[in-house]
Amino acid sequence: MAKQLFTYLFDKWWRPILISAFSAIILIAFEYFDPPIPYVYVSPLILFIPFLFLISGVYQLVKRRWWQASITIIPLIVAIISVIIFAVNFEAHTIIK
Repeated sequence: MAKQLFTYLFDKWWRPILISAFSAIILIAFEYFDPPIPYVYVSPLILFIPFLFLISGVYQLVKRRWWQASITIIPLIVAIISVIIFAVNFEAHTIIK
């Protein structure tokens, strides 16, 4: 069962990108709530996205699908940079208060 779920999620290269796009929509929607949702609830979702791309990229490399692996590794690099920016902004936000 777990192997079938793993294969279903990561065999197609576009599924992790679709999942992270939905996650990004959820994150953007959280910004418009009044009162805003605390980052404590949102940060696990932000940290989940790079791991999703990492697993997908490694899976595609093992299957020797170079083009699909590069398509999923490039967003991984972007996601890591985004997490770093988020962490710096979150730290600056907590210092200001």
